[in-house]
Formats: sequence, C-alpha cells, structure tokens
Amino acid sequence: MLRSVAIGCLLVSVAVSALSQEVAFDSPKTDLPVELSGAFELRSLTPFSIDGAEVFSRIEVGGRGFEYHRANIDWGTDGRPQLKSHRFRNTALGTVMPGMGSYLSGRRLHGLCELGGLSYLAANTLLTSLEYDDLIVDHQNLLNRYEIMSDSPMRERLGVEIEMIAGRSDKLEEHHQLQSMVTGGFAVALIFEGWWLNSPLRATTRSDQIFLRVPRLSRAKAVCASILWPGMGQAYRRQARATFYSAVEIYLVQGLLDSYLRQRKHLSDRSILYTYLATDGLSPADSRELTRLDDLVSRADRDVNLYAGLAGGVWLISVLDALINHPSEGPSIRENQLTMAISPLGSPGLAWTRTF
Repeated sequence: MLRSVAIGCLLVSVAVSALSQEVAFDSPKTDLPVELSGAFELRSLTPFSIDGAEVFSRIEVGGRGFEYHRANIDWGTDGRPQLKSHRFRNTALGTVMPGMGSYLSGRRLHGLCELGGLSYLAANTLLTSLEYDDLIVDHQNLLNRYEIMSDSPMRERLGVEIEMIAGRSDKLEEHHQLQSMVTGGFAVALIFEGWWLNSPLRATTRSDQIFLRVPRLSRAKAVCASILWPGMGQAYRRQARATFYSAVEIYLVQGLLDSYLRQRKHLSDRSILYTYLATDGLSPADSRELTRLDDLVSRADRDVNLYAGLAGGVWLISVLDALINHPSEGPSIRENQLTMAISPLGSPGLAWTRTF
C-alpha cells in the first residue's frame, strides 16, 4: 500500500513538472541582474533557469553598468511568453500627470518626489494669483476711501499707501508670470524625462528563445539629464540620492522666487516712500519706517544671494556627480543581450536539454 502511494506521488510530481513552464536566462557576459515578480519575487544573476515561470508577470533587467528596463509578461495558451513594455501608456500618463512616467517605470520614490515638487510649485503659483487678487481688491477699496476723504494730511498719507499697493500689485503680477514659467518649465522637463529615459525593452522572438537588448548606461545621457534638472541623471541610474537632489533643488528654487518677490516689494515701497518724503519732510515715524524698509531690503538681498548660491551649488554637484560617479562595473560593450530560452509545455524541460 505504501509503495503504491509513493509511486503515485512520484508520477504526479513528474506530471506536474512536465506541465510546468521552464525558462532559462543567459547573457554573453555573465552576472546581468534579472528581477522577476508576480506571485513572488525572484532576483538573480545570469545564467540561471527556473521552473514554474508562468507565475511571474513582470521582468526587470539592468544594473552593473546597464540601463534598467522592465516589461510585463503575458503567457499565451501555448505556454509562450509575450513581453509588453507599456511605454506609450507610461509616457502618456507622465504627460498628463508629470512624474507618473518615472513612477510607472520603476523609479517610484523619484516619481513621487517629482509629482510632489510640481504640486508644491503649482500651489505657490496659485497662492501668488490669489494674493494678487486680494491686492487688487484692497487697492480699489482704498481708492473709494480716497475719493470721499476730505482731511488733507490723511488724504495725502492714503495716497502714498495707494501707490505702495499699486507698486506691490505690479510686482506681484510680474512675479506670478515668473512663477508660472518656472512651474511650467519644470513640468516640461518632467514630460521630456518621461519620454527620453523610459525607453522600451527591445525584444526579438526566435523559435523558443526571446532575445532582449539591454543598452549600457550612458555617461552623456546622465550628465544631460542632470543639467536639465538636478537628480534626473541619478534617477536614470536608479541611484537613491536622485530624490534628495531633486527635492532640495525644488525647495531652493521656490525659496529663491519668494525672496526675489520680497526684495522687489520692499524696494518698491522704499522708492515710493522716498519720493513722498522728498516733498513732505522726515518725521520720526517716517524715519523708523525707512529704517525698517532698509533692513527688509538688506535681508531680502541676503536671502536671494543665499538661495541662488545654494540652488546653483546643488545643480553643479548633481552634474559633477553624474559626470564622475559613472558605474565602472560590467563588460565594456554597448549592449548586453539577455536570452530567454523557453521550454514548451509538456517537454522534458530545459534543465535536461540545455546547460548554462
């Protein structure tokens, strides 16, 4: 009885292994990283072979000096896989919502950082527009008060205040255009990144083998991407510091814009107040106000120089990082060819017919 059960279990295991899909991975130069995900995750270096490959639904290759690429695996009824990169879907979503292209291509943290940074810049653009609308309302209210006011000194003081608000609104309108240009430029850079860096995984099918072309990491591509925006070159190489570069640069650029706006507002107020004092004379209150404006202008100047220097420094470090810290591992060839050798369902299996 026990012998019959053992023989039955053996026959069942042989039948299951015969019906299980087996795929072997190989490359001309060994140690190319391959990651498979689906029912569970598998990370390995070529060459290797696996049984039950149909449980995997996605493949990602790259590293050791080669670009990272991913594709979905659709298993046909004949047991043959079909690779779909979904590049158009990723880039289309990245165009509608900049940052999603990087997220869907596997650079998740960097993609979320880009999406959050764009939202941060857009929110500041909206706040600038709302502040401009409030100033226009305040300006109109002061004009209405000015028309009905009869007290000459108060009327003159109110006129100075009206001129100040008019000057601030002009500067705020110009700043809103600048803020919109920076936000739009960043969005265009993210869209360009999504189309440029998310190249598809090229595959060629021949008999029971699929050949995948994996390009080598390009130093020029990484440097140009970092010039476009800090961190993009590092994201191209899947380096964790890409998120740091990008997030810090977004914060510093917005700080520079805010400091520049404060500088122009205080300069405008000081200029108008000086014009008023030239004809009216200098009172203690006016003296204190001028001193306060001089201090605000000086502080805004320091902030502008500080943020500009820091933003330029982060950009330069990112570019130099992309130029100097280029991966030196891997074979010195332009492209690596990854071969997926497929064992048809019901065949004896690659482990018995092919040696790697």
